[in-house]
Parts: sequence; structure tokens; C-alpha cells
Amino acid sequence: RERWDAEEAGDEEDGKGTMRPLPLMRWRQDGLALILLGGMTVISMLTTFLFGIVILRQQSERSELQGRKIITGINHSPDFVIKHTNSRVTSPPLLQDLPPCMNATDVTMLLLISGAHVFDPQPRGRMDILVGGGKILRLFEPGAFDPGELEKKNLLRVVDASGLVATPGLVDMHVHLTGGGGEAGPSSRVPQPKLSDLIQGGLTTVVGLLGTDSISRSLETLSMTVAGLNSLPISAFMYTGAYKTLPESPNMLGSVMKDIALLEPVVGVKVAISDFRGSQPTLSHMVNLAADAKVGGMLGGKSGIMYLHIGSNVEKLDMLWDIVNVTGLPKSQVVPTHVGRTPELAKASALWLRDGGIVDVTANSKAADVVEAYINAKLPLERVCVSSDAYGSLPKFDSNKQLIGYSFAKPTRLIHFLREMLSRGHSLAEMLPLVTFNPAATLKLPRGKGRIVEGGDADIALWKLSEKAIEAKETLVLKGLFSKGMTALSSTCVATDMFGRIRST
Repeated sequence: RERWDAEEAGDEEDGKGTMRPLPLMRWRQDGLALILLGGMTVISMLTTFLFGIVILRQQSERSELQGRKIITGINHSPDFVIKHTNSRVTSPPLLQDLPPCMNATDVTMLLLISGAHVFDPQPRGRMDILVGGGKILRLFEPGAFDPGELEKKNLLRVVDASGLVATPGLVDMHVHLTGGGGEAGPSSRVPQPKLSDLIQGGLTTVVGLLGTDSISRSLETLSMTVAGLNSLPISAFMYTGAYKTLPESPNMLGSVMKDIALLEPVVGVKVAISDFRGSQPTLSHMVNLAADAKVGGMLGGKSGIMYLHIGSNVEKLDMLWDIVNVTGLPKSQVVPTHVGRTPELAKASALWLRDGGIVDVTANSKAADVVEAYINAKLPLERVCVSSDAYGSLPKFDSNKQLIGYSFAKPTRLIHFLREMLSRGHSLAEMLPLVTFNPAATLKLPRGKGRIVEGGDADIALWKLSEKAIEAKETLVLKGLFSKGMTALSSTCVATDMFGRIRST
């Protein structure tokens, strides 16, 4: 380095300086000073950084403690805190941290369900079911697969299902996943179902829909509910539309056709007819809606059915015949539900079924009589579905359409239906398709729903079947449930959502 230094040059007369090198000693002093200054700066910055971390950690601990006090109500005496030491409340656990019924290792380990009598839904005899990655990998004759080495390496767990019946998980094509009701005012809105309640109903696949209330219950809310359920041990789909159809059916993307074609969980459109709570749609409107749903289904590779809530008005199923006659659509494209509501409607549904249509019977106290009437008339049961209408309101009206009673449907209805039919002497092989394969086939659900089939989702129910039981409730008892390969129900726990709690059965 060089600099001007006039005084060192000694040229006082003209004041001109000369350029000369700075002495080496002076340079060493300046360099040392710079190094010391830089070091002090780094130390100061590091100290400030560490001090900030300490402050943030203290604030975080205070916030966490305050949050626990808010959640548990522990903001009173020290004695209250001590009493609740063993039930400390923490933030909602992650899926992999939950007990066995929500254990993510279920889909990373192999599972062998051994020795069960398999119905797929038709009887296959005793078989071993190998499950992995949420799918049914193989079906073996008993003992044909040796789990020894895999079990020793903790890569496989075995469930001894000897003496039990293995069936597909139940498929319910009519569940009010956001709650139904509202006909008796705001306080009559039926609550949203809990996952644990659906699981205890034997359900591994549900199809959600709206009812009378499409104002406080929306398709957007239903869509988010379906998405949430699909991250848990259950599979969920939905219909677009609602009771309201005029001036147009509720939808999310601008049309029913777009909803069905572009939104993965949407399988069809829900409409209400022959009911004073509906919009009283004209034939012209229904024809257009049915055609749009069909085209949406074609584009999306889905069923695109029109799913019709049938009320108790005198029209019964008349409009269904008009729709298929005008459009030329197959009768399987227009599916009525609640067909056992009245004796007259049940008779009309038998004619529809005989002529190639599909019917959905609601699993209430009349369902067994309706299905038995179909059997006695030698009608094809492969086009009969049974659904629960779970969490839908059950209003009772007098002859003047005044509300005189109110309740809501439970998700255990399908199990009660099976028990009733078994107690009447019908076989499980005969009745099981009505609540498994038939609804899945009607809706063209993917991934082998409603069946125990290699490559399909591992949705498997384990039952204790007692055909000679004295009481109907003892004929069929749910002992275990697997959904997408995850344990949803066992002898010790039931799967629940993030805000529920595991509880003993």
C-alpha cells in the first residue's frame, strides 16, 4: 500500500508530496487493530443471536403452558393441576403417533388375515388374505403362505381369524356426511357424523350428499368433509346437487356435468321429486339434468347417475319412466331411493326393478319386508341396493304436512338389516351383495370397492356369525374392520378423527 505524505518527504517549499511506502511496523499495527475490531464485532453478533434464541424459547414455553391452561381449564388452584397430572392434554397427535387403530405402520407392514371364511361377497371357503400397501395382494389356501421369516424380521403381522367370517367392508351409498335435517328450525340440524360411529357401523366406503338444507349445508363443505375422510381409514365419495333443482341444481364448478367429470369424488347428482320439500322440477328440467349427468360420467369415467330422493306424493316413480322414455337412457342411469316409504311406492319400485331398473331401499324397519317381497316375486337382487340414510333427519308429518315427530338415522342400520334378514332365514351370501358389491357396481366405484379381490383396496370386515342365535343382534357381530389396509376397529379400539379419542369397545 502507498499514500501521499508531504511531511515525510521534507519538501516544505513547494508543498509537493512524494509517494512512498508505509513503514512495515505501522502496517502490522493497523492490521492487528482491524483483526481485533472484526473479532469483537463477530462476538457481539453471536451473543445477540444466542440471547434472541433464549428469549424466543422462553416465550414459546410460556405460550405452550398458557395454551394447556386454556385447553384443560387449569387456571385455578395448584390442587386442581395435581389432580390432572396423569391426563395431561397435548396438541392433536399425528396419524403415526396414534394407537393401533390409526397406526400408519399398517400400510408399511404386511398383514396376513389367517383362517377366515371368506365371502367376496360370494362364499370362497377358508382362506388366508395377504395385505400390503393398503391393497389385497393375494388370497391363499389356508397354510399355503408361510409368514415365519417375515414375521421374525418384524415385516409382517398375523391376525388369527379362525372361526370368523371375512367380508368386504360395507358400502353405504347414502350418508349425510355434513349432517342433515333442519326442518324443525335451526336447533334441529343433525350433527356431522363421527368417524368412530361410521366405523362401528361396519362402513369402509360412504357416499355423501345434501338434503333439504342446501343453505347452511353446502357442496363445498361436503367436498372438504369427503377430502378429510379420505385421509383416514375410510373411503368417501359424494353426489353434487340437492333437493333444490330450480332454477338449477347446486354445483361447484358451474354445472353438474363439470362437477361429475372433473371432481374426482363426485359420482352423480342428487335430486328430490314427489316431495313437497323439493323444487317440483318439470320433466323438461329433469331430462336435461339426467343427460348432463350421463355425459359428465362418460367424460370422467364414472357412473354419472341421477340419484332420486322419492317422497310420498302420489306421483311415485312416474317421472322416472318419462325420463328414460324421452332420453333413451338406460334405466340403470336413474336410481330411486326411499322406495319402501309407502306400500304403493314399494309396489311401483318392484315394477321398475322387473323392467331393468336399479332400486335403493332405505334400511329402516320396512326394509326387510320390501326386500323379502322382491325375493318372493323372484325379482333380481343384483339390482337391489340397501343404504342407511345415516344422519339424515327422520321427520314425521301429519296429513296436513305439519311436523309432528323428529329423529335421525344411525350408521349401524346396514348391520341391523343384515341381522334381520339372517334371522328370517336368508343366507349371508344372498344378502351381503346388497350392502357391498351392488352399490359399488351401481356407482362404478374404483379400486375394487365392495369386493375382496386381489389388487383391490383392503377393506375387510371380520364377523362372528351365529346362524342359530336366538336373538337377531347375536346373529352377526362385528369383531374387526380394516379399511385401506389400516386397522379401523379391533377388540380394543376404534379409529377416530383428529378431534376424537380412542375408546374401548
